[in-house]
Amino acid sequence: MKISKVLVVYMPGFNEVVSSVRAILKKNDIKNKSINRDGLKKNLGKFDLVITIGGDGTFLRTSHYILDDTPMVGINPNPKQKEGFFCLMDKSDYKKKLLKILEGNFKPIKLSRLTATINNKAVPDLALNEFYFGRATGYHMSKYTLLVGGKKETQKSSGVLVGTPQSSHSWIGSAGGKILPLARKCLQYVVREPYHGTLSKQNLVQGILSSGKTITLKPLTKDFILVVDSLKEIKLTSKDIVKISISKKVLNYVSF
Repeated sequence: MKISKVLVVYMPGFNEVVSSVRAILKKNDIKNKSINRDGLKKNLGKFDLVITIGGDGTFLRTSHYILDDTPMVGINPNPKQKEGFFCLMDKSDYKKKLLKILEGNFKPIKLSRLTATINNKAVPDLALNEFYFGRATGYHMSKYTLLVGGKKETQKSSGVLVGTPQSSHSWIGSAGGKILPLARKCLQYVVREPYHGTLSKQNLVQGILSSGKTITLKPLTKDFILVVDSLKEIKLTSKDIVKISISKKVLNYVSF
């Protein structure tokens, strides 16, 4: 793959690394554009590669604006203080690895993303990690209905996580989900702290669904929200029906 134009998205505070990356690109006759992650917007233009400079938050935020097949790679400029699961490079090795990538010596992994609808209307953002469904105040119990695989339950819990294999290495994994390989095309749901009382017992508390399957959720109380990748929050009412499934739009994640 020939790389001739690159977008650099950075978190403020790492000007030295940003300048260094742009200098490497210029030296290799590669056109480039840099943008503060707070300035991200739709229609960024066409690029051959997107480089993020920051932690996982910067990578996730940027992924919401890359909806084509452009490969993405991350640089963690401060691995001692910032989580960088999605970052293939850090401050100690990015100069060497970046040259390798610019030569086309990499193989993207197609990461699954999730799509959601509310009352059959598409949520604008795809989730690279997960959707959270539950009460806006985590200390209040969430009561809702969950429909998966033709089975329906009324549940009480701390909310539901529906995520990709990537999330199994972060939030869903921390919530007790199964760790999955990144290349697997599936979604996983985990009910957080399900309430098993004298009047109710939940059976649909965790599961993995293949492509084409849908999870349906409906709030039964007020103050519910749907959150995309811990970045964007959507308020819900008790009349709303949320459906979550695997999107056809994958993310090309640079790997070696």
